[in-house]
Amino acid sequence: MPSDSSSSLGSMSDSDSSTLTENLSEDSKIPKPPGEPGHPGHGGYTLNGALDWNPKAYAKFKKFMHHLIEEHLNMTKCASSQNHALLKVVHDKAVDAFLDLDNYSDFWPLNDMIMMHLKYTSGHARQKQARMVMGKSKKDPLKARVK
Repeated sequence: MPSDSSSSLGSMSDSDSSTLTENLSEDSKIPKPPGEPGHPGHGGYTLNGALDWNPKAYAKFKKFMHHLIEEHLNMTKCASSQNHALLKVVHDKAVDAFLDLDNYSDFWPLNDMIMMHLKYTSGHARQKQARMVMGKSKKDPLKARVK
């Protein structure tokens, strides 16, 4: 029996065997928790709780990620509307700085941090825009009567 399995593995091409290795290593990584980050009361989780890192390490990761996001991405747009090349820059810099991210399936802590921060900043940008529009459309009733 062992010779059959070794012969079948031996007949694989290099690309097949590297794909198998990548899939096996991906299976051994820490999976993303169920639900959405930032929604612990509604079937989701907090990123800090899911990672279970020491507080200093999490604070360092969060600060670094916010800096990268603010430096490279459009803060008025959600993650799905970002330039893919710029997302890759943020991703690559984060993985270089935090090697442990490679232990997580599909780098989910990194993707969650990007999504949550951009959701927050783009929401505030929309609210600010709405306040500006409302401010411009409101006319002072006293000024209108003076004319």
